[in-house]
Amino acid sequence: MKKFKLNRIFLLAALFAAMTAAQAAPSFSGEVGGCAGIDADIALGGGDNDFRVPLTGFAAVQANLAEWCVARGEIALNATNFNFEDVFSSARAAIKLNELSVVLIRRAFTASSFFSAFLGSYEQIGSDAFLMRQFGIEPISSRLAKSAVNLTGMPILARRGGGLSYIVNFDKAPIATGAYVYVGKSKLTDWTKEKSDLAEALENYVRLKTAEEAGEDPDELSSDDPVWTLNVDARFSFVSNIATLDFLFGVGTPIQDRYNDSNVVLVIDTITMHGGINFLLGSKFTHSLLIQAGMKDVVVKGDGAGILKGDELTFLVEPRINFKKFKTNLTLFALDENNMGEFMYLPHPTGGALTFYKDDIELKNGFMTLGIHFIGGFDKLRVLDLRESGFDFNNVIVNAYATPFVDVPIGATARLEAMTQIGVKDITNDPSLNVKVTVSARKKF
Repeated sequence: MKKFKLNRIFLLAALFAAMTAAQAAPSFSGEVGGCAGIDADIALGGGDNDFRVPLTGFAAVQANLAEWCVARGEIALNATNFNFEDVFSSARAAIKLNELSVVLIRRAFTASSFFSAFLGSYEQIGSDAFLMRQFGIEPISSRLAKSAVNLTGMPILARRGGGLSYIVNFDKAPIATGAYVYVGKSKLTDWTKEKSDLAEALENYVRLKTAEEAGEDPDELSSDDPVWTLNVDARFSFVSNIATLDFLFGVGTPIQDRYNDSNVVLVIDTITMHGGINFLLGSKFTHSLLIQAGMKDVVVKGDGAGILKGDELTFLVEPRINFKKFKTNLTLFALDENNMGEFMYLPHPTGGALTFYKDDIELKNGFMTLGIHFIGGFDKLRVLDLRESGFDFNNVIVNAYATPFVDVPIGATARLEAMTQIGVKDITNDPSLNVKVTVSARKKF
């Protein structure tokens, strides 16, 4: 496939930022965090035991170069089993760019405009990043979605790429809306029972071109390999005392430079759609309901008649009840299994949880949170599988955990969070005991 030199955009943005910095003294702020521990699977039937040392972390910085120019950068480390010898090369460790962005701000009497150039996972829906930046609110995402590899929570719809965005925030109403245009890699998901000849040809073309560029055998590559896509997204958000909404919908097209053996500038013969919603009814001070849902890279055919497999859909639904002495959350979720290694509490993509906690224990430097998660998780289960008449639940792997946790303020700018997770994996077939102990810390500067 054609290689896209997105660095040209950021070279121009960096030069512009340097000119801006020469005119005004910049200010810097940021946050660093990390999480380390021990994760052990102990076979109850006399089999082999497995011990891991997970290590995750992130570093984020924001440079206010002027009143109308902000630059941000964020990187993350996620090592499922830490090893000094292969931190940068092994599949067991990964350092990735979460975000690199430059934002130009124009303030007027009735609204503020934000023009951005970005790389990485930029303001993903469900992560609260967009809501916090545009409205200055506290996070609304689930406690179960906490992560030690990024500044905000894990997204319900994960998108990565590089491009441009334009957002308008209205002064007289707590509303923000705008659009994104970006290039990224996506896995195309067919939304029909049978592939059309055009879709089959496109997948074969992508497979052959990917193999040609990588110097590999085309037969060893899956037609489900990621392909370059051009995406256009629209976003609408608002906040109020009784509800908070962040909604995004977008379309994409695989980028091709050949059609019918001819060189072309761009061919648009396949359209994908994706979207997500992050909605809180109520507030942290009242009973509330959190609804998050995402849909990724669904290929839309002309006839519109098709079925969903289940891999394309993610959701998290969480009623929250505030009692006088404590709070409780009931959570049902079906998440992207590719993100499982980045959650602090959730070890499985599908399941439910019941959480009891108290977050108003007053200390000298702030408020401490003390609580426990009871988590039930499933492997080899997609929600849409349950509607199939021949579905065999005996093939599903059932797991259960109890996870007490504590979150304590350290000074005015740092927090320490510790948890112990004790559970039983594969309860019905080959049970094993899982014990996980982690300690994480965050500090703002």
